Amino acid sequence: MKYIFRYTTSDLCSCILSDDCIYPSGIYPNLTGVDSYYYYVAISPLVVSLVQIPGLYIGCTPLNSLLKSNLQCFYDSQCLTYLFNRTDIEPLNNQIESSNYSLNTRIETLVEQLFIENMKINYYFNALYDECKPILCSYSYNSKGTITFIFLTVLSLIGGLSVVLKVLATYLVKLIEIIKRKFRKQTNTTNQSN
Repeated sequence: MKYIFRYTTSDLCSCILSDDCIYPSGIYPNLTGVDSYYYYVAISPLVVSLVQIPGLYIGCTPLNSLLKSNLQCFYDSQCLTYLFNRTDIEPLNNQIESSNYSLNTRIETLVEQLFIENMKINYYFNALYDECKPILCSYSYNSKGTITFIFLTVLSLIGGLSVVLKVLATYLVKLIEIIKRKFRKQTNTTNQSN
């Protein structure tokens, strides 16, 4: 499990310029806390990893590190023993042949796929209907009105209102005429009797 990983000049990356800077996780005996401040979040070609942890990466943020890593180390008992300093940890089973994902699949891909291998959706509306036995089945549809819908609705209301007012005005005028005639007849009869 001894790896030597040496960065070249082309591997130089700065988290200030890009948040996608990643480098393999490992044991860096020649990098101290003071050195890491000296590099100003840049990976230096002088950094040497004596032991590299396969599949695990270090990035600018913990989330970026996790998403760019894969589960390769968790399938290897030697890696788990080295990582956790314990021998009683069982590695993951890599004998599953029907998986859509390989050992090198990034956790980012697994998260995007919601860790789902295969999804089959079966709809049994008849079974649901038989189970519930509703007396009435209905649905409602909510939608927001568009400008066109609102304009046409207001225009329709105005048009309908004008028709109703024309009909009512005609009957109202006739009613007023009838009341005026009755009032004139009463005044004429009272005037004639005096």
